[in-house]
Amino acid sequence: LFRSLRGLGEVYVISGKLGEAEKCYMELIDMKCRLPHIYLNLAIVYHNQKKWDQEEQILKDLQKQYPEYYRCYMMFTYLYIAKEDEKPAGKRDYSSAIASFEKAEEYAPEGSEDIESLRKVVEGLEQKKE
Repeated sequence: LFRSLRGLGEVYVISGKLGEAEKCYMELIDMKCRLPHIYLNLAIVYHNQKKWDQEEQILKDLQKQYPEYYRCYMMFTYLYIAKEDEKPAGKRDYSSAIASFEKAEEYAPEGSEDIESLRKVVEGLEQKKE
């Protein structure tokens, strides 16, 4: 059942049915399926729907269970960047995003390509503030 729900959630994401994907991932979590990628998938679904509060909560839940899981901190980084990007340029404060990136970097395996990609995004934040 877990595998079927996870697969169905992925199919819904690919087909753009994010509300249905959300239900699948929530059901998995409710069934005590505590795998980190289930939380990340749900966070991504929330991110794509701009449900920032729900995304932040699911990431906090993931962080409690897997405090050294670097991808959780990567998602926090993307979340905080997206939230700040919605503000007028002069009002943006990316300090939370930068702090999350630093945590991701701390826990990531050596030479992690996804960290290197995110580093480029974080390095570009100064220009986005103005």
